Amino acid sequence: MIKKGLLIIVFIHSSFAFSQNIVVKNVVGFCETNDLVPLETIKNCAFEKALINAFEKSGVQLEVQSKFIESLVSEDGIVKSKYIFDIQSKYLNSNIIDYKNLTYKQKGKYLFAYIETVTIIKYETKSDAEFSFTLNGISNIYKDGENLSFTFNPHKNGFLNIFYIENENAYKLFPSEDEKENYFEKNQKYSFPRNEYIDYTLTSSENEDNILVFIFTKWDINYEDEFSEKKLYKEIYSIQRNQRTFEFFQIKILNQ
Repeated sequence: MIKKGLLIIVFIHSSFAFSQNIVVKNVVGFCETNDLVPLETIKNCAFEKALINAFEKSGVQLEVQSKFIESLVSEDGIVKSKYIFDIQSKYLNSNIIDYKNLTYKQKGKYLFAYIETVTIIKYETKSDAEFSFTLNGISNIYKDGENLSFTFNPHKNGFLNIFYIENENAYKLFPSEDEKENYFEKNQKYSFPRNEYIDYTLTSSENEDNILVFIFTKWDINYEDEFSEKKLYKEIYSIQRNQRTFEFFQIKILNQ
């Protein structure tokens, strides 16, 4: 967790997105088993093939293979974070945002993944390649009690929100009562924390893998200070792609 000792203020989020949800039923994918390959790896392979099958059945336009699927949320709300980084998508104007009832079945030398329903969100616009930012100073591993600091360099003017995810909950790190200004001008280098009198202190009772989420938008969004991990990802995907960009950072906090 991150300790800041800040007053919690709750805001109401007003979405400005336009998109279409497509529900695809009864998708399947399969991969060949191998004694030298861990079962979990084969499951992931079959699961990925099932998701590709969902795209194909949805009728979403096929485009060049150059963009990552940004997130997958399981039926119990737990983000399958490895897929944020591993699965390539051929479909630049869509994302998988939910799936329900995933099962596996062995048939001969193949393992099959069956998914009852997959929800795909299709955007009316594509992402704005120039609306981006650069982050520096974030490590993959921190010690319990260590402070988080980094620099943020936006390439266009915009508004930044930062969330910290642990135990299936999302907590807003920035902006806050002590750091209210979240508008940043392009081509400037900003150090965090913005307030020199506070620290972002990372704490953990055990070795934990957590996620930092940076959401940069063209319009200001007043997010709540705390909600479920699943709701955060759905909030992100409710925003048109040409109005936002975001990045995930997986970090481990070592308790020694």
